[in-house]
Amino acid sequence: MEDVLRPLIVIGGSLAITLFIGWAVDWLLRRVDARHPETPLWGHLRRCRLPLQVTVCTALLSGSYDTTEARVVQEHGAAIGQVLALVLIAATAWLMVRVSSAIVESSYFRYASSSAHDPRGCAGCAPR
Repeated sequence: MEDVLRPLIVIGGSLAITLFIGWAVDWLLRRVDARHPETPLWGHLRRCRLPLQVTVCTALLSGSYDTTEARVVQEHGAAIGQVLALVLIAATAWLMVRVSSAIVESSYFRYASSSAHDPRGCAGCAPR
């Protein structure tokens, strides 16, 4: 019974913690966005929820998969650890790309709203 229950607790606990952290970050970003509607950064950062959850879940699983004492983990522990490390690297890179994109889009919005002309080209210019 413990062979089945322990892996379920580790995986289920990791998923529950991940969902809670994702929900809490989304709730916090919604509140900050409602207080500061002039800054679109908080709304853009809400798109980082999925990469954040993948990163957190992978980090939790890579830190606790060896405590499951399941036969599969004991036989293939090194391979599982390497796969989780690669997924963690990819998820962290995905998260950083999303955060960078949100910052760039927010900066672009701030520039576009403060500029008197269209930053992508001269909208009032006649074609040649």
